[in-house]
Amino acid sequence: MAPEMTGQKWDAEKFGWFRGSSKPVDVVRDAETAKRLHALAMDQGRVVRANFPQITLTLGNSLGCTELVAEAIRNGLPEEYVDYMGLEAVVRNNLPERHWESSLLAGDLMLETAKAFGYGKWKVNACFESCYRIDALIGEDLQAAYYVRDLLICQAWRFPDIFIGVLCNTGNDYAGSFWGASGLCGRMPYAYPKKAYAAIAAATRLLDKVVGVRMLPTGDDCVYAVEYERADGKCVTALWAARGTADLALECVHGVKAEAFDFYGRSAKLGDTMTAGTFVRYIVSDGPALQKVAVVARAYPDDRRPDDAKTVEPASDVSRWRLAQGSDPLLDRAPGKFMPFRSRGEFALRQVHDEEGDCLELELVRPNLSLPPMMWEYAVVELAQPIPLDGRPATIGMMVKGNSGWGQVGWVVEDPDGRRAVSLGRNANADVFDYQGDVSVDFTGWAYIDQLIDPKRSRVVDTSTGGGYVWNGASVDKAPLRLVGVAVAFNSRPLFLTERRAKRQSIRFRDVSTSDFASTNDKERKQP
Repeated sequence: MAPEMTGQKWDAEKFGWFRGSSKPVDVVRDAETAKRLHALAMDQGRVVRANFPQITLTLGNSLGCTELVAEAIRNGLPEEYVDYMGLEAVVRNNLPERHWESSLLAGDLMLETAKAFGYGKWKVNACFESCYRIDALIGEDLQAAYYVRDLLICQAWRFPDIFIGVLCNTGNDYAGSFWGASGLCGRMPYAYPKKAYAAIAAATRLLDKVVGVRMLPTGDDCVYAVEYERADGKCVTALWAARGTADLALECVHGVKAEAFDFYGRSAKLGDTMTAGTFVRYIVSDGPALQKVAVVARAYPDDRRPDDAKTVEPASDVSRWRLAQGSDPLLDRAPGKFMPFRSRGEFALRQVHDEEGDCLELELVRPNLSLPPMMWEYAVVELAQPIPLDGRPATIGMMVKGNSGWGQVGWVVEDPDGRRAVSLGRNANADVFDYQGDVSVDFTGWAYIDQLIDPKRSRVVDTSTGGGYVWNGASVDKAPLRLVGVAVAFNSRPLFLTERRAKRQSIRFRDVSTSDFASTNDKERKQP
């Protein structure tokens, strides 16, 4: 991340980007290389602008690395030489709507960086190396669901170019790479179509030649109703949820002819209600069809408390808990080279009576708006007396009442030697944690959220790059562990698809539980 994006000054020794995670070796942008690349960019811009004004120029193929954008501007690349900042969002198996460095929503980070230098004309576009999702890792259904939502996000951002995987898995050794197995069809030369092929075909047919986009409020920031205007005058409204299902009440514009379509493009009758989920549904109409969309009920069938879960702490009596004071070295992350950036916030902890019974509420009461917009604020709430996690559980979780504010929840444990660990990503690699948004608050209402302790036995699968990025601090291999408390991290101005806006951040939680207990009869569950 470019330091200017968080109000810092460039310092080559402090912020120089190095290959390798720990040792400062092999500087990618040494002075001579930077000088050569700057000369190349200047020559390209000058020649193209003078002789080929119809050609648009993209700076990038840079993942979500805003440092490339900053480097070009620092070295004096004129604003008029570039049209787009190129986003190489591999995306892998990350939740499409979650904002971080490797998602399509990292386009916001590019814009923030250009804005920090006063460059306001550059827009964001996808590079050709974008959107690779492997069905061997996440399954054909999820690959199809995510690819369609990627396409909708690209259209919402109005990217001139949209790339969704490759047409077929490669017929050589590249089939073992992230991109080589991301095809809409199987391995060459057979090229049998996958579910993503049919889903993308339907989305492409319905969203042909989009010229305008309008976001329709639903009352839930993670339930989406996005209206796409086509060049032929018709409108396509896509409806979906980041997690679970949402029952929607639809108020249609009188007299406008409209038809509903399912995820695979099959026609369905349009009524005044619809259930949206993680698989997109569509309404095609002669003009804007929906006057109002309102969420009337939410459900999370995939986020239920497991049958073998045992309550460790009910979290219903605030006198048993306290807000930790001072910064926590396991969570604190000053602005540096990689996200997330976190600092301790000012929170309030209270006991409340909810429709589900007594529980605890944790609220960011005074957001620090002087922080950069992408800075998170965290809190740790501790038990007055830590509680042993008996039975060597492989998973820890709790019921969480979310606010669709894209916060994250975690747990704090202590090993037998008194050393702590927190499950919000290792500080050195926290930017590759929570790929699929398992502990992200992308929902409204009550859902069961959990995280693995032991990857060999937990039913929760950690699919972050390389694995093992869940726990920061002490090793959680030693038993017995003790529950110390709960941790949360909130962004007071999260990004909702294309718009960053203020959000009142609070969650409720109850029934901290453990599951997947050790047994001589248990078979080890292998991580992929």
